[in-house]
Amino acid sequence: MIEGINQVDFYFDPMCPYAYQTSLWIREVRRQNGLHIDWKFFSLEEINRPEGKKHPWEREIGYGWSPMRVAARLRRRDADLCDAWYLACGRALHEEGRKPHDPEVARALLVEIGASADDWDEALADPTTHDEVKADHFHAVDTYGGFGVPIIVFPPPNRIVRSRPCSAPWWSPPPWAPRPWHSGT
Repeated sequence: MIEGINQVDFYFDPMCPYAYQTSLWIREVRRQNGLHIDWKFFSLEEINRPEGKKHPWEREIGYGWSPMRVAARLRRRDADLCDAWYLACGRALHEEGRKPHDPEVARALLVEIGASADDWDEALADPTTHDEVKADHFHAVDTYGGFGVPIIVFPPPNRIVRSRPCSAPWWSPPPWAPRPWHSGT
């Protein structure tokens, strides 16, 4: 591992397949190198919202927004639960074709990761989960010029912070990344 890089912030929206695939890669980096990942929220619904349409926090259920509110609740309790929730949502949506924003699917996923099915309802009943998702989202927009996910922020001076809107990462993996992701070899 490069000296001084032992932590990254990883901004995601569970709806983005590219962020999900990149999250699998960064988890492999973590497994091999002990990297600490701070999971952060970024709303594709908000960044791509047409003028005049409701913000995701103004709707009862949002495709990516509602699962991120659950992730916010879980992150407060245990960062590993947030990680497991994002992984379960990504697998369900992008590999199995299930919809993690559907309350029944979400409750089943929560039980699968060892959380309570009630976390879905409790997260959506808690207005502060809106605040937490908004805070992460607008921090990424205002600080890093975020406009899509994934966004991976490395500690200074090695900051690499942007991706294309919901597209594959355009940056080269850092030297400490596992070999399969270096130069396509």
